[in-house]
Amino acid sequence: MATTAPQIPRRVITTEDDLRDWTASAERETLVGFARDVGDAIIGKVCSNDLASSAASRVLLTLLEKARDLVSEFPPQDAHQRARYGNPSYKDWFDAMSATALGDMLSFVTTAAAPSADPKSLAEELSGYWRDSFGNRNRVDYGTGHEVAFATLCLCARKAGVLDSESDMVALGCAVFPAYLRAVRRIQSAYLLEPAGSHGVWCVDDFHFLPFYWGAAQLQGHPHLKPKSALDPDVVAVYADGYLYLDAVRHVRNTKAKLCSIEEACPILCDISRLAKTWVTARQGLARLWTHEVLDKLPVAQHFLFSAHFDFRPSGQGQAQAQAGGSDGGHQDAAAGKSEWRGGDVTAMPGAETGAAPGARVSLVALVHQLFGEPKAGDSGWAGAGAGATERGGGLDATARAQRWAALESTAAELRASGTTCGANDPGARARMEGAPSGAGAHLLRGPGAAPGPSRNAIPDPSARVATVAPAPTPVALGPEMVTATAPGVDFSLDPGDAGIRLKGWHIHASKLPLADAGELAALQEALGHGFKLPEMIFARNHLTLDCGGGELGDGAPPALRIRLSAKDALWGCALRAGARAHPDPHAPAPALIKLPAAERWSERLRRLAEQHDHVDAETPREDASDWTFSTTYRGTVTRSRAHAADAVASTGEVAEVPARDDSARVDYDLLRRRDPILWHEEVTLFESELDDNGVASLTARVRVMPTAWFVLMRFWLRVDGVLVRLYDTRLFYEFGAPAVVVEYCMREDTFEALEARGMPRAPTAYLDPAPIAERLRLVAKFHETVQVPSAASTAPRALD
Repeated sequence: MATTAPQIPRRVITTEDDLRDWTASAERETLVGFARDVGDAIIGKVCSNDLASSAASRVLLTLLEKARDLVSEFPPQDAHQRARYGNPSYKDWFDAMSATALGDMLSFVTTAAAPSADPKSLAEELSGYWRDSFGNRNRVDYGTGHEVAFATLCLCARKAGVLDSESDMVALGCAVFPAYLRAVRRIQSAYLLEPAGSHGVWCVDDFHFLPFYWGAAQLQGHPHLKPKSALDPDVVAVYADGYLYLDAVRHVRNTKAKLCSIEEACPILCDISRLAKTWVTARQGLARLWTHEVLDKLPVAQHFLFSAHFDFRPSGQGQAQAQAGGSDGGHQDAAAGKSEWRGGDVTAMPGAETGAAPGARVSLVALVHQLFGEPKAGDSGWAGAGAGATERGGGLDATARAQRWAALESTAAELRASGTTCGANDPGARARMEGAPSGAGAHLLRGPGAAPGPSRNAIPDPSARVATVAPAPTPVALGPEMVTATAPGVDFSLDPGDAGIRLKGWHIHASKLPLADAGELAALQEALGHGFKLPEMIFARNHLTLDCGGGELGDGAPPALRIRLSAKDALWGCALRAGARAHPDPHAPAPALIKLPAAERWSERLRRLAEQHDHVDAETPREDASDWTFSTTYRGTVTRSRAHAADAVASTGEVAEVPARDDSARVDYDLLRRRDPILWHEEVTLFESELDDNGVASLTARVRVMPTAWFVLMRFWLRVDGVLVRLYDTRLFYEFGAPAVVVEYCMREDTFEALEARGMPRAPTAYLDPAPIAERLRLVAKFHETVQVPSAASTAPRALD
C-alpha cells in the first residue's frame, strides 16, 4: 500500500472565495459522503458498545472514556459563583488532554495491520483533530465545527486503513459516536462551555447536529417510531438509550428545555420532528440542512482542519504552494476526484431549492419548511407560528407569513365545510371518524338530567395497516441508568393516517383539528349557557376515545364500553350555580374563589364610584355562571351500550356511567416503567386560555399504547400570576386482560408565597411548563376509581412479563 506524506492539520478557509472553493471541492463531497455512509451502516441498529468489534474501535472507545473521566481530576473552580459561560478549569483539562493526545493516537493507529502512513506521522496528524474535537481552549466554547473535527478524525482513520472494515462503520455510528457524545456533554456541563456560534432557539441544537442526522438514519424502517414520536416524553424515555435522535432530544429536554417546554426552547427541532412524516424524509432534510448550516457557513468552516488524509487548498493558496513545491499526492488525488466516498443525493445544495447561492444567508425557518414540508391545517409549526416569529437575525417576510397563514386558514375552512376530520398524526389524511360532537355520554360529574347526544362509530377502513411487532431489540446503555426489557409479539392495526390503533378488543383513536370556528363556538355556547365564559382557544372537535368491544363491523352499534375525553364535556365541570358547581362532584373539593392581586384595589375603586353615582351597585355580589380559571375536575366521559349496562331497561342505545370509588385500585407504575415498545401514542389539546393576560389554563390529554397495557394522562394546568399554580392529573390505566380500568385522580396546588418560602422562584416565567415542578406542589387530594370492562376483553390472556 502506498504511503501518504504526513501533514499537520491546519486551517485554510479564511475568505468567502475560499468558502466557494470549499463548497465545490472533492474533499467536501468526501466528507458528506462519509457521513452518508455512516448513516447507511447504522439503519435499524441499536446503540451498543458491543458493536465495537475491531481492536481500533475498542481503543477509540477507551480513549473517549479516558477523556470523560479526566474531568474528575480538574473539578470546576468556584462552583458556587460560576460565570454564565466558561469555567477556567476547562483550560487545565484541555492541557492535560493535549499532553497525552499524541500517545493516545499512537495507541489507536498501531492497532491497524497495515496503515497507509508511518504510525508516528499518522498519530501526529490525527492528534490535531483529536484536540479540536473537544472544543476551543482560548474561547472556552464548543460547537458543530468541533463535532465535524471528530467526524474528520474518523474519516482520516478510515482512509489510512485504521478503521477499514464494514463493521467499523457500524461501530462509529452506534458505539464510538455515542461515547464521544457522553464525553463532550460531560465537558460542556462541567465547564459551562459556551455554544460556539449558537443562534439560540433558531438552531436545531446549541452544540450538535450529527446525532439528529445519523439518528434519523438509524430509525429508518422502525416499525412504530416516527419523527413526531420525538415530541412525546414517554416515548423518548423508553427508547432514548438505544437511538441517537431520541437521546439527543432527551438531552435537550434535560438541559435547554429544563425550565420551559421543548417547543419554546427548540422550535426548529420541533418543526422538523412534526413536519417530517417518515425517517427517510427527516434524514434527507437533515443531510441538506447539515451541509447548508454547518459545512457551507464561513463562521463554522473557517475552523475546519485539513491534512494529508483530508487535503483541501483554496485556489489562491494552492497555486502559491504549487509554485513553492508544497503540493503533495493527497491533494492531487482529491483534485482529480479520486475520493472513495461520494456524496450522492445528499450533496444537493439547498440553494437550488431556496433560490439562494451556496453559502448565502437563507431564513432557517423557511429552509426547514421547504426541506421537511409546510405545516398543514391543525399542525402549525412552532417556529413560524405567530406574528412574532423571526428568522435568525431578522423577521420573516410579512407577505410570505401572511400567505402561509392564509393557506392554513383556507385548508381549515375546507375541512370544516366538508365535515370531515383529520388523521391524528397526518392532518392531511381524511380519516373516517366521528362527525358529531361528543355529547354521546354524560360528563362524569354531570347530573342525571343531562341528555345524551347522537354518536356513531368510525367505519373500519379495510386498507388499515396491520403490523406485527417482533420482540424489541435489547438496547445497551448509553449511560448507567439503562433498563433492558423485551416485549412479546402482538398483532395490531393502525387506522388510516395513524389516527388510532386496534388491538386486543380495543379501538383507541384521536382527532386533532383546528380551533373551533364561529359556528362551533355558537353551538358550544348554546349548550353550556349564554352566561358561560368560554376559553379563548377551544378545540371543539378534538377528542381522545377508548372503545372496547362492539361496533367492530361498522354496523353503527355503539361499543360495549367507551371512555372519551373532549373539551365540551370538560367545560361542563366549570359551570357554577350560586357559587357552587352546577354539576356536583362527590369526590373533588368545592371550587374556591380565586382573586387577583389587584382585586382589592378594584373593589375599593368600585366602592368610591358607588358613593359618587347612585346607579353603581357595589354591595350586590356578582354571580358568575362559570369558573373564570376553568378549573374543571373532569375525569372523562364513560358510556356503555344498553346491551352491556347492568341496569338498562332497553337493549339499544347508550347509557352514562359514573366510575366506582375503589381505594384499593392502583396504577401499575412498575409495568409502565419497563422499556416496552410504544405501539401508538398521541397528544390532544382540548382547550387553553390566557385568563385575560393573568396566566394560563390548559387541558391536554396524552396516550401511549404498549403490547401489555395502555395509559392516558389528562392534565389540567393553571397558573394565575402572582397567586397560585394548580395541577389536576387524571391517569387512566388498563393492563390487557384485567377486569377494570383504573382511574387515578391527583390534585396539587400551591400559592406563589408558599413556593417562594420553599426556595422556589416567584417569577411566573419559571412556571411555563408543569412537568419540572409537578411533584413539588402540595398534594390536595388523591383517590382512585375503576371502570369495569366487558367480560370478553377482561378474560383475554395477559401478556407474559
